[in-house]
Order: sequence, then C-alpha cells, then structure tokens
Amino acid sequence: MSVVLLAGASACKKNGADEGGDTSTAFAGKKWTVQRMELTPAIDLDGDGHADSDMMAFSEPCRLDDITLFKSDGSIVVNEGNLRCDEDDAQEYVSGTWSYDSSSKQLTISERGEEPSVVEVLEANDQQLRLKQSTQTGDGTVFSVTITFKRS
Repeated sequence: MSVVLLAGASACKKNGADEGGDTSTAFAGKKWTVQRMELTPAIDLDGDGHADSDMMAFSEPCRLDDITLFKSDGSIVVNEGNLRCDEDDAQEYVSGTWSYDSSSKQLTISERGEEPSVVEVLEANDQQLRLKQSTQTGDGTVFSVTITFKRS
C-alpha cells in the first residue's frame, strides 16, 4: 500500500478530534510523510533471530520520503519525493480513494488493484496523523502496524 498503511487517542478532545473539527477533516487537505511504522508484537521478519518492530528498517529508502495527500474529494495523491523508486514513474499520481466513518474512526483506503484496507484513526491533528491496521494470520496470531505521519 503506497500510503504505507498499515497508541492512544488525541489528547486534545476525548473523541480524537483536533480543535479545528472532528477527525474526518483533520487529516484531509494536508500533506503527510511517514515518520514511524511500528509492528506490535514484534516479529522476526528477517530471520536473524531478533524480533523486529521498526517497519521503517524494511522499507525502500525511495518510499520513506513520499508525501501523501488525502484530498477532500476522496482521492489519495502521492508525491514520490526527492528519491523516486523508478525514474519512469510520475512524480505525482492518484493512488486510490479514501472514505472516513467518524463514528467508528475507521478510514477505508482503496488503492488501484488492491482490496480495500480499513484502518483505525488513532489521532489526527494539525501536525500528526496516526493510523493502526490489525491483521490476523492463519495461525490466529493478531498483529498490528501503527503508522505515524508528520505534516510535510
């Protein structure tokens, strides 16, 4: 997922809203860059015998400077940043669509060619956006990825 989806509520208001309105609009229309991706519980992803929680260590450097914009029209625009993974790719492109249910704090992201992903909005304010996606593996293990974006 190009948005890289995949804790706690906002300290500003008990419903997770920022002072400028509810979280349905707190992250829209702003440019975001991934600051942190944390896997819980930690899992040995690279087979070195040590549990890994920092998902940034497994991301391509060219993805780490991408800028994501959740436009108010429901589209998601990604700017490849200074480090483009493929020079033939467009600098900026529409990667999919999004919708938000403020009552459940669920953000649905539909990217081209992918099944929709539903993530929980943990925090959304003028400077930070935190999303959490939980997944259950075939053996019943539940893990989650919490992604923290900073405003670009």
